[in-house]
Amino acid sequence: MGRNRGLIGTTGAIFLVCMMSTLSFAESNWDFDIQGSLMEQYDDNITEVNSNEIDDFITRANIGLGLNNEGKTYSLELGASITQEIFAENDQFNNNSQEVNLNLNKQFSDKDRIQVTDRFRNSESIEDFEDAFGRQSGRFSAIRNNVDAFYTREFTPKFSSILHYGNEVYETDDSTRDDSLLQKYGLELQYKHSSKTIFLAGYEYSEIEFDPGADANVQKMFGGIRYYLKDTMYIEGRAGNSKVDSFTGADSNEPHYQVTFSNIIDDLTQFTLTYLNETATNSYTEDVFESWRINANLRRQLSERLNAALSLFYGEAEFQTLNIGDDTAGASAWLGYDLTEDLKVFCSYSLYDKDSNVVTRDYKKNLVTLGLTFDF
Repeated sequence: MGRNRGLIGTTGAIFLVCMMSTLSFAESNWDFDIQGSLMEQYDDNITEVNSNEIDDFITRANIGLGLNNEGKTYSLELGASITQEIFAENDQFNNNSQEVNLNLNKQFSDKDRIQVTDRFRNSESIEDFEDAFGRQSGRFSAIRNNVDAFYTREFTPKFSSILHYGNEVYETDDSTRDDSLLQKYGLELQYKHSSKTIFLAGYEYSEIEFDPGADANVQKMFGGIRYYLKDTMYIEGRAGNSKVDSFTGADSNEPHYQVTFSNIIDDLTQFTLTYLNETATNSYTEDVFESWRINANLRRQLSERLNAALSLFYGEAEFQTLNIGDDTAGASAWLGYDLTEDLKVFCSYSLYDKDSNVVTRDYKKNLVTLGLTFDF
């Protein structure tokens, strides 16, 4: 299939970059890190449906390996983990998930650098609120592989450019759901007007292909500004136009907006707030996706050993041809305590709430977790 060729080609390119870079790593030291976790969860809607919900206790055991290498002009991080889920009352849902992450940074000169990331995930679980947004209801296994490559060139102290290529492969084990391949190509220009003001402009072309199914593409142009209120606090706004060539062959021009506020309040506290309004495609459904969403995240180190995090999400979306409208709300809270340098305990709570004009897409779930993480 075309999407498999895209995955193989992209993975091969990353492997080649890594192998070429590794030639210069030969005389350096590698750092290995083995991590594990054991969690007990209560999920009041394990199948993510709107009726006849099933609740259960879930034991999650995870083991992972991290590999790091860093030199004067590069850094390479590679991680892989396996997670086993065991359901107390519904063992037919027992499953195994895998995740692999790669992050390569290479500086060729004072003005040229690249970053390549690759994330592979095979899981039945919703990862976060963005993952749940626009996703079909129900429990199913999905493979997602996300590759992003960035080349940054600084022409002058004030002017720079960023070239971007992205690739996302999405496959499920459910014959009623389509697989997809998404590819993106982009260019962003940045002009540093002053120490506080950076002007932005860019273009992005994205194309998605469903199997079985049709394809669509979106051409996006935008301009924007990032303004630093302080060295560690900024607000960024982007606005532009998207030319959408839909799956039915119809063309349209749609506005898009994005506003981001980021504040590292001090060494202990970080806050981000993002609003996004766009017309685009997504990996789950063969239709154009009109949406807006707002996402807030707060992280705080409460004491030397105690850490906390809070996330809030709300979004509304409509599929143009299918006339499906979804409202998605979510909240999560996390609290962690360092027993020792290598042993940590944590607890968390997450709420997912989807309200749709298609009743079968509605669902609500609460997830409570108590866990232990450890380094070997």
